[in-house]
Amino acid sequence: NGDTHDYVYNIPEEHLMGTHWYHAHHHGSTSMQVGSGMAGILLVEPHESYSLPSDLEDLYNDAEYGVPPMLFFHHQLTGFGNGLFGWLSQEELLQQTENNVPLNLNILNTSPGLDFYSVNGQYNPTVTLTQNVATLLRMVHGGGNKHITLTVNSNSCSLLLISRDGVFHSLPYLSLQSIHFIQGTRADVAIRCTEAGTFSVSSSSTVGLQVSTGNGHDQTNMFEIEVLPSDGTVREMPTSAAPMPDYLANLRNADDVVVGGRTGVQVVAFNGGANLGVNGAPFPGFGEGSYVESFCLDTKYEMQLGNRGNINVNGPGLSAGTPHPYHQHINHFQVVDGRDPSGHVIRDGEWRDVVPAWGVVMRFYPVRFTGEVVIHCHMLQHEDQGMMGLYLIEQCSTPAPPTDAPIPETNEPVPETDAPIPETDAPVPDADPCSQFTSGMTCGTGSCDGTRCVWERTTSVCSCPSMTTDQCEEPTTQQDCQATTCATSGRPCRWDRMGRRCGC
Repeated sequence: NGDTHDYVYNIPEEHLMGTHWYHAHHHGSTSMQVGSGMAGILLVEPHESYSLPSDLEDLYNDAEYGVPPMLFFHHQLTGFGNGLFGWLSQEELLQQTENNVPLNLNILNTSPGLDFYSVNGQYNPTVTLTQNVATLLRMVHGGGNKHITLTVNSNSCSLLLISRDGVFHSLPYLSLQSIHFIQGTRADVAIRCTEAGTFSVSSSSTVGLQVSTGNGHDQTNMFEIEVLPSDGTVREMPTSAAPMPDYLANLRNADDVVVGGRTGVQVVAFNGGANLGVNGAPFPGFGEGSYVESFCLDTKYEMQLGNRGNINVNGPGLSAGTPHPYHQHINHFQVVDGRDPSGHVIRDGEWRDVVPAWGVVMRFYPVRFTGEVVIHCHMLQHEDQGMMGLYLIEQCSTPAPPTDAPIPETNEPVPETDAPIPETDAPVPDADPCSQFTSGMTCGTGSCDGTRCVWERTTSVCSCPSMTTDQCEEPTTQQDCQATTCATSGRPCRWDRMGRRCGC
């Protein structure tokens, strides 16, 4: 109705910088809304305390040779699929709305056809590079239907995959012949061309490992690269690793991983046919208390995404049918076994939030946020029809460790004393108002003395930072705060982001 709403996001200081995107997500209408253009690029910038190695810094903060981020957006005016999970073509739209909404829809330029991709709203735009200068391409596939495989049609240009789905890769970076994007994937790719000239970038549905046999996209001209003659500057490809935060620590060799969730679910699979859903059940709706699986905060888990049918890793298709793209909100997951030896679609060890569910084994580690987590097929018309579910992340109570130590006995009498009880005018301290909360979810909603209550995970106690501070009051930054020890508890001090203060 023309209304607006401002959203404010408090991004944690330790959140890794990266290339992300946003889009409409009203269940039942997601495909239509995203297909109509309700999407955009979202860049998370690094905190001032985070620094990149110089070769990566030159790429990500390149005022002279840098290229704007690119959003690949799919336009499909021909309609798609059937009445179950398709969308209307131009003609069908006119037929169904002409009685109520007068439309005069005409396509002025039919050269790309009625099924094509644009880049930042432009058809076949030109990206300008300079000869011998490595440059970063930050690319977002804002699509919910097809997948694309981009190839630079020049042997003089080399490609290096630096980051995917907003998380840096480990060394060595992967050299690419083509760049594969399933629905919703983001990729930061360094490109370096040793010859000047103009080269086309195309998409083919038959290049390399395919994630399906039917929904690849062919387009001769996605965009063009114009390589200007050298100005004397030479910049090689990066070889340094980016620093990673603790919440993205390597889980592949961890020995404290739980296989499956709290109720024993180990495999999450999408079911097709007439009843689209997750593990046999369609999306139940929000707030219904029905979850695919639940997990505990601060616990490492291993899950399998899809069934492990045979896949053809060298040919044009899958012998086990078309895998659905699995997308997980909030928590990235690390690929343990992606079943792709080339690494072009999935690379073992990388952190992702969307992958083809062809039996991928992944691990994830929820360390901050509790509550419901959306998972769904990123073929958005499938998601709208029920191929979506919820995880539940909870703060699980940890019982005190058992002890075999005997209770000491004593025959010593209790000493008597006639000393009077001293009197004092000091007021009795008020009880901690935060102590009434018994879970991490509810603790964060409380406040005391203008400061948010803090949940202590090791003791499962909600407390007021201002009532337990000692030397923790002195630090003024998160880094200094976490490096200080609380005298009363012996644990590191905690940083309250809302109150911008350090507490015990």
